[in-house]
Amino acid sequence: MTDCSTQSRTRLLLKAESPSGSSSYWLKGNQTKGKTSVEFTGADWLQDNTRRRTSSPAMFAEKLGKQLGHPTRSVAGWLVSKLLTVRNRALEESVVQISGIQPEDTVLELGHGPGLGLQSAAKLLTAPTGHLIGLDYSAYMHQMASELMKELVASGKVTLHHCDVAAMPLVDSTVDRVFHCNCYYFWPDLKKGATEIHRVMKPGGLMVTGMKLSSVAAFAAKRVMPGENWRPDAYMTALSDSGFTDVRMEDKQHKHITFQAIYATASK
Repeated sequence: MTDCSTQSRTRLLLKAESPSGSSSYWLKGNQTKGKTSVEFTGADWLQDNTRRRTSSPAMFAEKLGKQLGHPTRSVAGWLVSKLLTVRNRALEESVVQISGIQPEDTVLELGHGPGLGLQSAAKLLTAPTGHLIGLDYSAYMHQMASELMKELVASGKVTLHHCDVAAMPLVDSTVDRVFHCNCYYFWPDLKKGATEIHRVMKPGGLMVTGMKLSSVAAFAAKRVMPGENWRPDAYMTALSDSGFTDVRMEDKQHKHITFQAIYATASK
């Protein structure tokens, strides 16, 4: 839950319709001085539409984890897209701000989801040579982001790829900045992913990963996250083994949220 630390709050309900328009869902939330926060967990939100199709909590957790890592065009995938939109917006914007993006940079977002981080990063690339690249393994998320960014895609300012992070259709040493949020936990092979990121980055390029570690650990405890890849030290080890230097994790605060950021510099 995103918390706004003020005293005056107004209760509200948010209504959303499924992709087919056949179902509606109401979400509880708060509104404080023009800011909105929604109170739910991913498990709570998807429970009615996913758990009824499973026979055990373990199966439900597995299905939820698959949708978080690879949303599909389904009711569950649509709900996950809403979850990502509400819960990740402030995190995505914050990670973009700490990534040191310059107007002329070539910037890559991994696992862009609905496209919130792409929107934020595009605003910073004001020079004619500034270029934004996004990729996502989910065809559904690729479609959503393509629609959101269609004008910038048409102009050539933004390029989106539907592909695996371990096999990016990018030329070696062409990217200045890489960022991603709540993404690496779902990669089957952290070393392959980290090696591919290192390949496409320019020498001295910066990669930033953002997460709310307490939330990730809570999902992992419910076995929503696959295996142990969610642990920051596992990813940091993969980054170091792939040629990154100055790999570190810091507690960060931006606007009204506290989160963790992993930094890594591409050494070549």
